[in-house]
Amino acid sequence: MILPNSPYVFLLDIDNAFIDTEKLRSAIFHGLASYLNKRVDSGEEKTHRGYWLKIVSHFYEEMRKTNQIISMDELSDRISLHFKLPQQEIFQTIMRVDPKNFLFADSLKLIEELGKNNHLVFYTEGAARDQILKIERSGIGQKILGYQAFRLEDLRQHNYDLLKDWVDTDEKPPLVLVDSNKKSLKSLVEVFSEARMPIVLVDDKPGVIRDAIDISKETGINLVPVWMKKGPYAGTVKKIEGALTFNSPTHMKARLEGSLFPKVEIYHYPFQTRR
Repeated sequence: MILPNSPYVFLLDIDNAFIDTEKLRSAIFHGLASYLNKRVDSGEEKTHRGYWLKIVSHFYEEMRKTNQIISMDELSDRISLHFKLPQQEIFQTIMRVDPKNFLFADSLKLIEELGKNNHLVFYTEGAARDQILKIERSGIGQKILGYQAFRLEDLRQHNYDLLKDWVDTDEKPPLVLVDSNKKSLKSLVEVFSEARMPIVLVDDKPGVIRDAIDISKETGINLVPVWMKKGPYAGTVKKIEGALTFNSPTHMKARLEGSLFPKVEIYHYPFQTRR
């Protein structure tokens, strides 16, 4: 499949765009609840999984009050310290939940197709180790062989020099960029625009999509925001003006195969030239 005006640089989210992260997290919490139900002697009134599910959820939400990003390592440490249980046992319980079982239909096929004649950059929020494990264990890693992974915090400290090198080379391996939030979106788009290719951003959060629209208007960079209408934000708005909307990876794949992907200059702003 060759898209109009390819190659593109695709900035792809993972959570709730290709993986049903809400169901994945729920499965992890249920697994931890079952583990605690078996391992903790707490009296007959507390020997049902519903009680322990509330406990696990409470730990997670309490930790999120002080830190937006909670890693599975941190959650297992918290449970380990509170109940005096082996941390490794708890982490292994988490690892028994296979992210591959929570991929949206056609996710891997879509990623494989987008990787033909285009350049893939997975731009994701979360703890770096968790996101890399999610990519590897879900099968996404097998579709982006040879990928390079970076924390955005590290790249920012060096003025994105590694990304600028990537832009300037003919060989562009897939990238995985992990951030604690997506406040660096404008800086990333500006760096990738130097590759002289249209940029397509795929994300499930309307706020990120609106930021992309504003960036395109402000800078004139050839940027197409694509709202993947999945996950907890799917019902918050019906559509986002100035963005393409797909209800699932299957929907997006079908549109691509049918040559219905609109031409990329949907805003008709002047394309930013390299000075």
